[in-house]
Amino acid sequence: MIEKIYLVTDLGPGDGGKGGVVHKLANIFHADVILKFGGGQGSHGIVTDGGEKFAFSHWGCGTLEAIPTAIAPSFIAIPHAILNEGQALQRMGLNNPYALLSIDPCTLCATPFHKIASQLSELYRKDAPRGTVGTGAGEAYRLERKFSGGLSLRVRDLDNTAKVRQVLEKIISYYQNKFANLSLAKDFLTADQDAANELLDLLHDPRYVEWTLEQYARLMSCGITLRMFDEILQQCSGIAIAECSHGVLTDVEYGFKPHVSAIRTLPQFPLETLSNAGYTGKVVRLGVTRAYAIRHGAGPLPTADSELRGRLLPRSHKDTNRWQGEVRVGAVDFKLLRHAINLCGGSTAFDGICVTCFDQILKDNVWEICDSYTVECPICNDVICDCLNCKNLLSCIKDGRINPNITTIHSSQHEMMQKCCEVFYQQLGVPVRLISLGPSDQDKILL
Repeated sequence: MIEKIYLVTDLGPGDGGKGGVVHKLANIFHADVILKFGGGQGSHGIVTDGGEKFAFSHWGCGTLEAIPTAIAPSFIAIPHAILNEGQALQRMGLNNPYALLSIDPCTLCATPFHKIASQLSELYRKDAPRGTVGTGAGEAYRLERKFSGGLSLRVRDLDNTAKVRQVLEKIISYYQNKFANLSLAKDFLTADQDAANELLDLLHDPRYVEWTLEQYARLMSCGITLRMFDEILQQCSGIAIAECSHGVLTDVEYGFKPHVSAIRTLPQFPLETLSNAGYTGKVVRLGVTRAYAIRHGAGPLPTADSELRGRLLPRSHKDTNRWQGEVRVGAVDFKLLRHAINLCGGSTAFDGICVTCFDQILKDNVWEICDSYTVECPICNDVICDCLNCKNLLSCIKDGRINPNITTIHSSQHEMMQKCCEVFYQQLGVPVRLISLGPSDQDKILL
């Protein structure tokens, strides 16, 4: 059995830098396997010491070093995206990436028709976006829950063309009925009407069903291993890295609605999957955050600062897009980080913090931190309101009632790094175990 698992959790709304942390841990500890939780809609970017770059979704962030990946049954896979990702890995020089990927047969699949529904739903929100990656993984999960699996595809089904066709037809019928009364002129912004029309055409195009079936047939001929997750845990030995998509603050139950994922993002849920699979070994629990706050898409970012965005964002490689929306940057927000940690069970739920992108702070020579807000809440009428717990954060931001208390630190690089460790422990009660001073492994310092 695997002796130790490092569980890596993003403590924000995503984009915390998990990919680089997983890559570093996998290489320095010579991991035997990467365990994937969450969904294939997220992408985790890495930069090798040789300068190679890749954004992983289904494969783990140790793939370029030939570390195999095992996808957990709680994962949401996107079969046609697996095929695209595999082809991209082949272009990177990996001859047979599919030999490095095993998937639990029970893993839920998101189809291109879930993707259509996800994007139509987001366009329907007009100028009040929820924020979505737009791949359909969340839609597949919601539909699975709503119909208790009656409209669901599992990876084990993909080589059964008749069953796949039958389920696809049910999914299509459901979404055709759901979107039957949409009006392009009334229900969508002018700028979005052409995109909405294309999506509706695809939803009614029988050729798209055939294309989907062809993609699935190609994928199943690539040699991916279907293997029960508990077998992986039993038969592998040594070290594993558990790589999770999304961030704690997008949890469907505890996030700030409607700007949440469809899935549970707290570390309790990967731990539950591991327990159900019979794992009884040691788990090292690591939280990940950038040295500043970032949010790609709609949702609360109390410390958002356009001036700071201008200084830091050009080096963060995050672009605005229609689905996730604008990228915002602000001072690192310890009030939000404490909230995230409390949702996970408090400071004892983590063995360490990994602070990424601190090189950007050092280049800027300024570190802005927020440890509290001054708020007058219009709902609970409390001058100093804990708007995180009463879920009134969005209203307080919108009404301009939040005033983040920000401290600015100027020091030498060595002093700034020391201060980073001191401040994080003082604010969160969890020691810093890794600081990232650049994109590659050699830039990441284990403490």
